[in-house]
Amino acid sequence: MAPNPAEHRPNETGELQRKRLLGMLLGRLVLALFFLVLTVIVQVWKSESVLAAQLEPLYAFSSILFVYTIVGALSLKRVRNLSRFAHQQLLFDIAAVTCLVYLSGGVDSLFSFLYMPVIIAAAVLLGRSGSFWIAALSGVAYGLLLDLQYFRWLRPLYLTPVEAPTTAIETYFYSLLMALAAFFVTAYGSGYLTEELERSRLQVAHQRRDLARIERLHQHIVRSMTSGLLTLDGSGIVISANPEAQRLLAGASGTLIGSQIHDLVPDIGELIRATQITGADRAERREFLYRVPAGEPLCLGCTLSALRMDSDEPLATGWVVNFQDLTKIKKMEEHLRRQEKMALAGKVAAEIVHEIKNPLASMSGAVQLLAADLGADPLHRRLTGIVSREIERIDQLVTNFLWLARGSLNLHPQSVALAEGLREVAELMRSRHAADSAGRLRLGIEDEPLVWIDPDHFRQIVWNLVLNGLEAMPQGGDLNLRLTRNEGADTHPAEACLEVQDQGPGIPEELKERIFEPFFTTKRRGTGLGLSIVYQLLDQAGGRLEVDSVVGLGTSFRIFFPLSCVLPLVKPVRDGYIALVKGEC
Repeated sequence: MAPNPAEHRPNETGELQRKRLLGMLLGRLVLALFFLVLTVIVQVWKSESVLAAQLEPLYAFSSILFVYTIVGALSLKRVRNLSRFAHQQLLFDIAAVTCLVYLSGGVDSLFSFLYMPVIIAAAVLLGRSGSFWIAALSGVAYGLLLDLQYFRWLRPLYLTPVEAPTTAIETYFYSLLMALAAFFVTAYGSGYLTEELERSRLQVAHQRRDLARIERLHQHIVRSMTSGLLTLDGSGIVISANPEAQRLLAGASGTLIGSQIHDLVPDIGELIRATQITGADRAERREFLYRVPAGEPLCLGCTLSALRMDSDEPLATGWVVNFQDLTKIKKMEEHLRRQEKMALAGKVAAEIVHEIKNPLASMSGAVQLLAADLGADPLHRRLTGIVSREIERIDQLVTNFLWLARGSLNLHPQSVALAEGLREVAELMRSRHAADSAGRLRLGIEDEPLVWIDPDHFRQIVWNLVLNGLEAMPQGGDLNLRLTRNEGADTHPAEACLEVQDQGPGIPEELKERIFEPFFTTKRRGTGLGLSIVYQLLDQAGGRLEVDSVVGLGTSFRIFFPLSCVLPLVKPVRDGYIALVKGEC
C-alpha cells in the first residue's frame, strides 16, 4: 500500500520544511534580482537614465522585497511554527506580485504570470489544498486590482512614460478569466505532482529505512554469532570478519581485514586450495589446531562455502568461512574419557581391595615376627627388609585403589583453611622424607583463603602433588608450594590457587594429556594412580587444574578452588544413583 503524503505531512520533520522554505526565499530573491537587473539593462539599452522618476517605485519595491526576504531567511532557524511562517511568506508573495503588476500597468502588465510560481510554492509547502487556497487568493487579489483599475479608482503606474490606454470591459473580463483558469489549473497540476513526488519520497524513505533495518539486523546477527565468520575475496584476502573471528584469530592486538588467509590460518588456505582443485562449492567440516600467538592452541572446526554475487555465476567471487572453537568440547570429551577410565579402575578396586588388604596385614605382621626371631643375620635382615618394602608398596597401591573406589563416596565437605592444611602436609612430608629425598620443600603462603572441601581430600591432593614433585627430582632441587588468591575474571569466579612447582626433567608435550590416566606413569616404581586421584578429588571439589611444563626446566601444577563454595553439581551415592548437589557457604 502506497503511503499517503497527507497523512505524513503533519508529522513531517522540521528540517525538510525549513529547507523548502529556504529554497522558496532564495528563489524569490533571485527572481526579484533578475527583474531588477533586466529593468536596468532595458533602461541603458534605451539610453535612458536608470534614475528616472518612473523607476523610483520599482526601486522602493525591490528594496522592501530584498529586506523582507533576507530577514525571513535569517529568522528561519528560530521559527517554531513553520506552517504559520509559510502562510505569511505566501501571502507576502501574493501582495508583492500584485504590487508588481500594479507598477507595470495593471491589466496590461506582463508580470501576472508570477502568481503561478507562488501557487506552485504553496503546493510544495502546504499540499494540494493549500495550493487551491493560494490560487483563490491570487485570483481575488488580481481581480480586485483590475476592478479598481477599470472603475478608475486606482490608476496603475507604468515603468515607461506612456499614456495609459483605454481598455474595454471585455479585455478586463478576458484577462481575469484567463488568469483564474491558469491559477486553478496550476494549483491542480502542481498539487497533483507534489503529492506524487511526496508519495515517491516517502516510498523511497520507507525502502531506505527497511534496507537500513535489514542491514542492521544482518550486522547484529553476524556480531551475535558464537562462531567465527570470515568473508574472503577470490585471492584469499579477508574482507570482513565478525567479532568472534577477531577474538579467536587475532585477539585484541590486531585486525583480520586485509590479511591473507594462507598466512593467517594455513589449514584454511589448504582447504580452499583443495576445494578449488575439486571444483566443489563447499567443503566438508574439518578440524585442526590453530596456535594462538600468545596462548594455548585452539581446536577449530571449520566449514567452507563458495561466495557468489549471483546464483547464475559459474565461478565463485570469494569464500565464506565459518568456524567454531571446539577446545572446551574436546577437553570435555577428554574429561569424560578420563572419568570412564577412573570409574573402571574404581570398580576393579572395589572388587579386589578387601581381598588384598586383609592378607597383606597378616603378611606384614608375620614378616615382623620373623625378623625378630631371625636375629642379626645380615642375609635374613636384608631379605626381610625387601619383603617389608614390597609389602609397603603393595599397601600403598591398595590405599590408592581405595581412594579411587571410595573417594567420591566418603565426601564430608566443610570450610577448610587451606594454609593450615598446607602447613600440616608440608611438615609431615619433611619429617617423612627428610632422609630419603634430596629435594627441598619451600612454602610460600600469600593468602589464607577458606574453601568448601573435604579436609582429607585436600590433604591427599597436596600429598600426592608434593610426593610427585619430590620423586621427579632424585638429584635434588627446590619444590615450591605457593598459595595465592585470584580475584576472578569473566571466565572464572574468585579462586584460591595452589601452585606446586618442581625443578625436575619436565613432561614432554605428547604425554601431557595422559598423565592423569589411571596406571600411566613415567617412573620405574610408580603406580600411575597419584595424579589420577588428584584429578578425581579435585573434580569432586569443583576445582580445576592447569599444567605447565618445559622439558629440562620443570613442571608446575596449579590447582584452583572456587571461593564461592559451590558444591559439585553431581555426586555419586552408594545405591548407584546420581545426586544433584549445589550449595553455598
